[in-house]
Amino acid sequence: MAGMTLLAGFCLVLCAVKSAVSGNSSQHFSDVQEEDARRWFRLMDAELKSLNKHTSIIAWELSVNPSESLGEEGVLLNGIRTKWQEEKCDEALVLLASSTEPKMRRAVNLLCRGPRFSPDETQVLSRVIADMQDTYTDTQICLPKDVNACLRADSLWDFTFVRAPADGGFFWLNLRDFIEGEAVAKASDYFAIIPPDTRFACFDGEPDLERVMTGDFSVLGCQPTRPEIIYHWAWEAWRMAVGVSIGNIYPSAVALMNRGARKGGYRDMGEVWREELEVDNLEEVMWHLWEDVKPFYSLLHAVVRHFLRQEYRIQGFSQHGKIPAHILGNMWSQNWASLHKLLMPDVKLDLEANIRATNWTALDMVAHAEDFFTSLGLRKMTHKFWRYSQFEKNNTTRCHGTAANMFMPDDYRMIVCSEKSLEDLYVIHHEFGHLAYYSAYRNQPTIFQDGTNSAFQEAVGDALFNGVMTPQHLNRMSLLPDEFLLPNNNSMSFRHLEAFNNSRNPPRESQIHNIYDISILLRVALAKIPQIPFEYIVDVFRWSLFRGDVDFEDANDYFWALSELHQGIQAPGRADRRKMFDAGAKFHVADNTPYVRYFLASIIQMQIFKGLCQETVFDRVRPDEPLPMPLHRCDIYGSKRAGRILRKSLSLGASVHWTTVMEILTGSRKISAKPLLEYYKPLIDWLHHTIDKLNIPVGW
Repeated sequence: MAGMTLLAGFCLVLCAVKSAVSGNSSQHFSDVQEEDARRWFRLMDAELKSLNKHTSIIAWELSVNPSESLGEEGVLLNGIRTKWQEEKCDEALVLLASSTEPKMRRAVNLLCRGPRFSPDETQVLSRVIADMQDTYTDTQICLPKDVNACLRADSLWDFTFVRAPADGGFFWLNLRDFIEGEAVAKASDYFAIIPPDTRFACFDGEPDLERVMTGDFSVLGCQPTRPEIIYHWAWEAWRMAVGVSIGNIYPSAVALMNRGARKGGYRDMGEVWREELEVDNLEEVMWHLWEDVKPFYSLLHAVVRHFLRQEYRIQGFSQHGKIPAHILGNMWSQNWASLHKLLMPDVKLDLEANIRATNWTALDMVAHAEDFFTSLGLRKMTHKFWRYSQFEKNNTTRCHGTAANMFMPDDYRMIVCSEKSLEDLYVIHHEFGHLAYYSAYRNQPTIFQDGTNSAFQEAVGDALFNGVMTPQHLNRMSLLPDEFLLPNNNSMSFRHLEAFNNSRNPPRESQIHNIYDISILLRVALAKIPQIPFEYIVDVFRWSLFRGDVDFEDANDYFWALSELHQGIQAPGRADRRKMFDAGAKFHVADNTPYVRYFLASIIQMQIFKGLCQETVFDRVRPDEPLPMPLHRCDIYGSKRAGRILRKSLSLGASVHWTTVMEILTGSRKISAKPLLEYYKPLIDWLHHTIDKLNIPVGW
């Protein structure tokens, strides 16, 4: 559908809605002021539904079939939305001043909080953000087809090119001088380097280079003998191609956002972002939560560092130091799951291989997720979901995992460029969490059709994926053989641990349930626990830029100071990174999406999972009541009890404060890391034992 048609259609619908609802006066309330307020609410909500519908259509089309004209329509619609919102909030100050209805007041608060922009300012900011998004999603890293990345890995530094968005041509990256510390990031026209008829192999950041960083070199068509060179190349090329360009745009985005925030009565945009979560003293809460989790992360970091040093001989990589960022199996060093085999080489459990050995298609993986959710009594996906969703990569779809609420009856959609991997199975379940939330609150007024806060919106799918990763459910999906299920099986000797130290004695049986349990827990922890410090620093970094505490000239040095302090990682090589903007190599920075929601979700998800377990076992939720099994072995599949409290809490949408939803799901109104540490307790014991026996230093 053409963008102009969408926008014109929206204007016609909005006028019709206003006419219909305005003429429908109600006589059900004796108080004229309350009657006026409710009439205003109905009109506002109907118009908001029309706005959301058309916004979601444009956003969807930009994800699956982007075009410059459609992007401009999105910019114009944002301006219309801003003007509409300002008018509605001005009306609310007059009409709702005397309203005593809590939901009416909450609706106005949700509608009117946040920055204040003029329509022109909104359009300018929308274009700036769109430029960053396009840079991230449409930039490609390219190699001449006659360059063998595996046999001639060192030549990658000399023959790397960038394909700019919107057919902007090819540009050469001077990677060699940069990584050797002799030049800042720069590019020049490729015609000066190679003939114009050279054919290229080009790679997207997601999913192509992201998969290369995990050790999946299939897009390169070969298997390197020195993978660390490929990792370093992909890591550096992506940051030079995308981070530098976004860094040139980002100061303008910050200035525009802060201008709107101050007009709305806030000090800066960071204060706006924090307000949305409705957590009192959020920064203090974050600090204490991270302090609770950091000792566990430090143990994991220490063991990973120990084995990475055995695998890679990298200058300056010491047993007490920080880990070079490019060898952690992830473009952003936030997911270390691909290192699982390195840490447990002798344990004959490879979930990735087991998934690859299935005959599953992308549709099968989605069906497995739907089966888990519906087993709890949540709604099945609709016909429109199966018709419109995109489950595999094509030439136009932007591959970042997405769940879309189209604000039309039973129209919920997903984008995921799925392959047969455990990571993709996780992404599908994560997005299903959003879809389940959309469906559950579908009967709420439009203003309340959102998560109680954004952290809960992100936590639902992850909480349920903890149930997917139980040994019982992995077995149910035929990913874990029957014999791997028995806990504390004396026939399972600790020979599986001999790769760590042949001479050490096994720990007491009470310290470890079953080596396969530990293997699964390790796989989950490697994927999830390194996320937490990264989630912490991304917004600490941006909030500092918003406040003006850090100049943009010093921004990248500050970003790496945070990374070194909290993640215990360091940038590879000797390059001077001062003029870089490495944070811009992350989608959520380019997309201008607040990130602390994911930090809180990482903690909240385990509280939710424990609450669902308690409801399943006891038919009640009490935070401190011990379960009769280890938390990681709590099987909630098919639990209608768990589904009951999920439906109750999710159906409330944004109509209530998050503490109300938290209490329903967990029995507590506070965020706590205790269930997370309880879930990983067997692994924490195993890490302590491994560190003691191998005399591994902890900390950096």
